[in-house]
Parts: sequence; structure tokens; C-alpha cells
Amino acid sequence: MTKHRIVPVIIMCVLIVIGASVFFIEKKDVQASLCSECGRDIHPNWAFSILQPGHKTETLCCPHCGILTLLAQGVPLVQARATDFVTGKPLPADQAIYVWASDVNHCARPQKVTQFDRQPMELVFDRCFPSVVAFQRQVDAETFVKEHNGEIRNYNEIVQLLKEPPAAH
Repeated sequence: MTKHRIVPVIIMCVLIVIGASVFFIEKKDVQASLCSECGRDIHPNWAFSILQPGHKTETLCCPHCGILTLLAQGVPLVQARATDFVTGKPLPADQAIYVWASDVNHCARPQKVTQFDRQPMELVFDRCFPSVVAFQRQVDAETFVKEHNGEIRNYNEIVQLLKEPPAAH
């Protein structure tokens, strides 16, 4: 090959490598902002995190999803942190004050559910329903309930609610 043919091939290879790198970096960032259990967006003031073995942190979309994951994995509670809905600051999950079943749920939105054959399906189960919202201060939880309904619960009460089977209709 002549020098005039080699230079465009080298330039093309460099552009392909750069393009692929950008694609994989963006894909990693998108995946990092999705819940590892349900695949929904992680909202900063709803996030729930679990410190996994090896110091890896698993971030979930909401306390409901996070506590279900704790129960399923048997992870010690000391490794879980909820996020205060008002300030967005993390706090130990067992010290948070929770509001159960309010009319606010960032996770609940119309879901595009399709089967492998691309036919639409009805979503009959939602992992993040009813909503569970965490607060650091009792007064903030009470104010939230006045505006959005729901019930104020502690961590152990939320765990019991999530362990109970759904009521038959």
C-alpha cells in the first residue's frame, strides 16, 4: 500500500475506536442511573442504596425496591441507606421515617410492556407499588401525609408490610 492509502485507513480506524469508546462510556452512564432491580430511573430524592460485599454499592430507585432487595438477598440492615425526600441526603435505612402508600410515586408511570413477539401486555404487578417515601424528620413526613395521604411507618413496619402477601380482591 502506498502512503496515501494507509493514512485514510489509519484515520478511519482511530475514528471507529473513538466512536466505540464514546458509545460504551455513555451506555455505562445510562445504566448507572437505572435501578438494578426494576430498571427504572433513579430519582435522587427517592434512592435507596445497599453496600454489597467487596464495597460495591447497589443503588435502587426507591425504598420499596430497596427493602424488597434487602429481604431477598439477606443483606444486613447496617449496610442500607435511604434518601431523605426533602433534602436528598442519605440516612441509615432503619432510622428513616417512611410514608407508605401515598399518592406520590415516581416509579409508577405507564410501562411499555411487550413480550418477545412484540405484542403489548397488561402490567399486573408493579414491584414499586405502593409507594414508600423516606424522611429524616417526623415533621416532614407529617406534612407530606397531609398533602399526599399515606401512612407514617417505621422501618420494621415497612418490612412487615412487604413480607405480607397481597390481599385478595
